[in-house]
Amino acid sequence: MQIDPVKIISFNVNGVLNMIKMNKILSKLKKERAQIALLQETHMNQTDHLRLKRKGFKYVFSSSVKSKHKRGVAILISGTLNYEHISEISDEEGRFVRVIGKIEGSEITILNVYAPPGSDWVFYRNIFDLMVDSQGTVVRGGDFNFRLDPKLDSSNPTNHTNPLIRKINSYIVEMGIMDVWRDLYPSAKDYTHYSGSFKVYARLDYFFMFKVDRFKIKDCDILTRDLSDHSPISISLQVARKKRNTLWKFNSYIFNDPAIVCNIKEEIKGFLEINDTGEISAIIILPHSEKATFSLRFLPKSTSVIVL
Repeated sequence: MQIDPVKIISFNVNGVLNMIKMNKILSKLKKERAQIALLQETHMNQTDHLRLKRKGFKYVFSSSVKSKHKRGVAILISGTLNYEHISEISDEEGRFVRVIGKIEGSEITILNVYAPPGSDWVFYRNIFDLMVDSQGTVVRGGDFNFRLDPKLDSSNPTNHTNPLIRKINSYIVEMGIMDVWRDLYPSAKDYTHYSGSFKVYARLDYFFMFKVDRFKIKDCDILTRDLSDHSPISISLQVARKKRNTLWKFNSYIFNDPAIVCNIKEEIKGFLEINDTGEISAIIILPHSEKATFSLRFLPKSTSVIVL
């Protein structure tokens, strides 16, 4: 049975304590048909976060700064999903929360991140390591406050890449992690944040996944910026989709074509003329006396052959 894709929206709301703004944010998420929402900079404490359990969102997992209304992240999960909770971890600085659970029986790890400006390499590396120490399909979203590609991810492009970004890019390549939106749109320019102070647009909000799960991605979009200085971003996933195992078999019937057989004989002859120098073992190279008599007619039609 085909299961509908799960839609996840990540949104830096830049404060949601105000009840009117909270209702607008939740209404926007509902209008966009978000089933899982990753909110950053909620500016809420743990008790305040429970007020987000509205508009159809049944589960709320959050991280807050104790007794201070700053930072703050929350993961909201809709009651329309068949969600089974397994575990949750969060830090004490309101920067990330990670939940592991099952959706329609398929394991999924959701990591919501807010990286404050000036975050160092140790913080980013630990966040990426949390992806590795996860289960099932891993989705990491949020506001990372960096531009992975200084040329494409800013309206004020530069050829200079600082050491931190070089480390991050090197690390995600090494770990087999991809920037989902950039993977789908390799040369596109679009942005998720506008800085009024510097008059610059930048892409600071990302979804990261492992490349092995790319086949589960249906789409990834940057949505309209209206209720915050950040645009929401969305991703739709076929969480329960299984990768098809395909078996390739060589079509041995092509050897019935005289032109192909002749061409292969010529290639083998050329190979032997170059490589049969007397310095290479006869086990690897056909003996000189067999060159003229070698024929593909001795190959049975059922034989699978790879010609290098």
